[in-house]
Amino acid sequence: SSGINAEYGGPALDMRLLVVAMLPAVGKLNGTPISDNERLQADIFYLKHFAAEYYKGAPEFHVVHNRFKDLVKEYGEPDAGTPKIASIKDQSIMITVAKPDGKEFSKKLLKTTLVKNIHLIVQRQCKILPKNQKLYWVNCLDERVYLDDPTRDLAYFDIIQDTTIYVEV
Repeated sequence: SSGINAEYGGPALDMRLLVVAMLPAVGKLNGTPISDNERLQADIFYLKHFAAEYYKGAPEFHVVHNRFKDLVKEYGEPDAGTPKIASIKDQSIMITVAKPDGKEFSKKLLKTTLVKNIHLIVQRQCKILPKNQKLYWVNCLDERVYLDDPTRDLAYFDIIQDTTIYVEV
């Protein structure tokens, strides 16, 4: 992973997406299952991230990016003018928080927002101390995924655009 980070740079989320896209047979990364939605996002991210390099036509491109051809077959060629995803706007997501009383509120956050900061947001909105909160979201298999490590970011738990985080006391 450090080799990938050194070569391509970028935040941890970008590194996770790159690794997921490059290793299609891997079902878990760092102990976290890779959802179908995350796999799709990773594949699209990979295509966009390396589009400019692809269109330069360097012969070694497909040696370094041997997965690129498969992704082009599956999704089609990326837009030649697609820039690398790097802006804060591209790293932000809208989430909904479902309070214990059934009411909800939405918040725009960076994918790199730590769970401990989500606890503080919930504390302000719901008047529930972080130690009394259990946060989770429901994945595509209808399983609860608890945000049980306050030092991890939203991306670690596969939180993506329009995810609902539930607050349990």
